[in-house]
Amino acid sequence: MTIIFVRSVELQAGKDQAGLEMAQKFVSHLKEAQGLDVQLVRQIGGNPRTIAWTSRHDSLAAYESNMEKIESDDVYQAMSQEAGGIYKDGTLADQIYQTID
Repeated sequence: MTIIFVRSVELQAGKDQAGLEMAQKFVSHLKEAQGLDVQLVRQIGGNPRTIAWTSRHDSLAAYESNMEKIESDDVYQAMSQEAGGIYKDGTLADQIYQTID
């Protein structure tokens, strides 16, 4: 069983480039600092300003452990503060999926 986590957000109008650059900084940091399998994706149907980060985890326990590490990561938290104003308020959404093997 694999757990797939998806965090999506809408970019502010006029902030497309800044939003994508910031989103890629999150990906790079999480891959390097946490060793996570994280990918940045863009919605191609619907709102074109919607982007998402996806990550894969070996189990629900591994997902929970990884999320605890991320939430206690000072660099990640500083980056989240830096991202204020780039992403549209109220659009952050998290989803968790389980693969069917």
